[in-house]
Amino acid sequence: VKYILNTVAEENEMVVKDGSSPKPMVLFKGFGESSLYFELRVHLYDVDRRLSTISDIIYAIESAFS
Repeated sequence: VKYILNTVAEENEMVVKDGSSPKPMVLFKGFGESSLYFELRVHLYDVDRRLSTISDIIYAIESAFS
């Protein structure tokens, strides 16, 4: 999971990767009844594109796990 989430973050053009901000971070948040909860945190070049970037990342994550 950590590898896939980091890969998705690295492939997104809006995610800062040049060292001017912290690297993308994958957090293991806990256990569900039949699931594991993870969170991907990234810094963006343009906060005004936050919602579309979140959507793009979620689609990419779904595709990577399919």
